[in-house]
Amino acid sequence: MDFRDEERRKKESEYKNRLGRKLKELRLSKDMSQLDLALEADLARTQISRIENGQASPTVLSFLNIVNALNLSKDQVLELMDLA
Repeated sequence: MDFRDEERRKKESEYKNRLGRKLKELRLSKDMSQLDLALEADLARTQISRIENGQASPTVLSFLNIVNALNLSKDQVLELMDLA
């Protein structure tokens, strides 16, 4: 295995974990359950869980649906994008 591939996978994993934790924090601050968010974002609750637990990355469309469902400000979205 190439060192660069392993390093890239490690960075991706760290990013997914940070993004998931931040999305969960924002969801909880809005007093929403995973099911509430899933219904608002037109996603499966299991997908929300996988994203929050760093097991999956949202697609661009899923990310936008989550952002809209959480009614995030531009600053909050930029903060999410700055996690990398």
